[in-house]
Amino acid sequence: MTMRWRSPNRLRCSGSSDSVANRPPPDRVNLDENCRFAALDAPPATRDGPRMGTDCAAARYKLRQAEILLAHLRTLPEQIARDLRRASSAIDHKLFLATYFFACLSAARNVFYILSESAGRAFKQAETNWRNNALDQTGRTFFHRMTNLRDRDVHYGEVNAEALGKMIPIADGSLTVFGNAALFGPTPEAEYVNPDGRVSRAAGLQGSAGLYIEVDGKRVEGADACARYLDQVRTLIVALEGAASTGSP
Repeated sequence: MTMRWRSPNRLRCSGSSDSVANRPPPDRVNLDENCRFAALDAPPATRDGPRMGTDCAAARYKLRQAEILLAHLRTLPEQIARDLRRASSAIDHKLFLATYFFACLSAARNVFYILSESAGRAFKQAETNWRNNALDQTGRTFFHRMTNLRDRDVHYGEVNAEALGKMIPIADGSLTVFGNAALFGPTPEAEYVNPDGRVSRAAGLQGSAGLYIEVDGKRVEGADACARYLDQVRTLIVALEGAASTGSP
């Protein structure tokens, strides 16, 4: 019995009745900016045999998964606000926030592993060049911090993040503002400074919660941190694509 490699990251035995492995991959979906499902590009081809060269298609596929998780994470404060208005205090909001946050980090981290495995020895030099040229010291510190957060969660179950109260604008149509701008001027707005220092400003604000981490002694909202981490990983893919196209390490 021989073993065949089925990309991405899938083993099967030839001659076995693995009907699931032989099925075509399901159509992938994506969440658009309004969190509605939309078609995604075709998945990377499944092939037998060893990987040949840097598998950037598989890396981008995994990155899209991370982007979908990030899109979900960004919608949670609105959902939490609705729960609070319904007095659903029994819901563990930190659990939901942390689940999507660390799932997003893990998917992004897997991009690194896909590139490392498929590029082989060429990856080390390309990754070193990327760290030195694409990232400054602040960027390298941030990348290490996010990677460490993910590893501590995966290997030790440590959730080094806080779920803290925040205020967000009321944007679901439940607020009606009456006023005559000609007589009384612009509609007054409420302001609130959230835990990361950002100011929420709108005619009406509502209570919610967000997940916050600490980076360089500063509090950062988890969704913003994930977005920055994904941007960094995206530049790593571009760097490996460039190295593969030129044949340079």
